[in-house]
Amino acid sequence: MNIEKRETIILTSTRGMAHALGRRFGVRSASTSEIVTRKGTRILWTGGPLLRHCTPGEYRPRLKDYRLSDLPILPDFRLKPIATARDRIKAIQDALSVCDQVIHAGSPDAGGQFG
Repeated sequence: MNIEKRETIILTSTRGMAHALGRRFGVRSASTSEIVTRKGTRILWTGGPLLRHCTPGEYRPRLKDYRLSDLPILPDFRLKPIATARDRIKAIQDALSVCDQVIHAGSPDAGGQFG
């Protein structure tokens, strides 16, 4: 019976939570972007929001300078990466591309789902 080793990623919103989980599971190694547990689980953190809602002008250029008469604005639900989070997003994308299982350990509210 051939059993493949599965790589697991735990994604948290804060570095403090990542370190607390690392202490609980045992740290093999730690860097500025992730912790690896004794069993090889990688723990990454977002360090804050990664995405933001698009502005009305990003939905429709004519709404860049909208007026009261334009309200209500009912845009499509779109998110855009926060410019300062691009490196964190890339690190998380790279980790997700090689894992088989993701455990979300962030806030359960809507804000926690986006970073």
